Amino acid sequence: MDQQALTVAAVTWLAGQGITAGPALTDALTGLYTDGYLVGTASAAAVTGSESAGLDGWAPGDRAAAQDRIDSHGAGPALTVLTAGAAAAAATLTASRIKDAAKALAAGVMAGDAPRTIGTAMHAAMTDPDRAYAAVITETTRGIAAGTADNYRRNGIALGQWQTEPDGNVCPVCDANAAAGPIPIGHAYPSGDTTPPAHPRCRCAVLPA
Repeated sequence: MDQQALTVAAVTWLAGQGITAGPALTDALTGLYTDGYLVGTASAAAVTGSESAGLDGWAPGDRAAAQDRIDSHGAGPALTVLTAGAAAAAATLTASRIKDAAKALAAGVMAGDAPRTIGTAMHAAMTDPDRAYAAVITETTRGIAAGTADNYRRNGIALGQWQTEPDGNVCPVCDANAAAGPIPIGHAYPSGDTTPPAHPRCRCAVLPA
């Protein structure tokens, strides 16, 4: 059996071991979405001069306070749609970590490594802080973009312009979205996305056009 086939077998075996972040990861993602949504609402309000999101006295992680401010603007239902996807997102992230662990397992077996060495490599793959950081950036961007888009719709903003990071570190996908010019709010950009993120670690935003 070659390493690729062994990796596939390892993914199947690990998936059957009940490895899941389950409720804890779903809860963490729900918090990221809620905080991001409030930040997006506040950002859009600052750009459009619409209602204040009331960020004074709020700190990231204070989900109850964020929810209260979101509800005060009638945006709760839209946030509910976003957070309803937290469990599916958690399952996707868990599956990705399992695949990384399976690759480490297969590589270790092929190399003839000791079980302890393989276990250490699998643990490192499952707990890679860089991958966790990427997930946080991506999902926070998702929450911010959803809050921004909802504010635009509530305030009659018809067109949005995809805005890339000003640091010049822009991928071709987001560059094409920005080059597409103003797009009706809720319509897809060339990447197929209606809002950021267009890819992992995406930090783009949509501004009113």
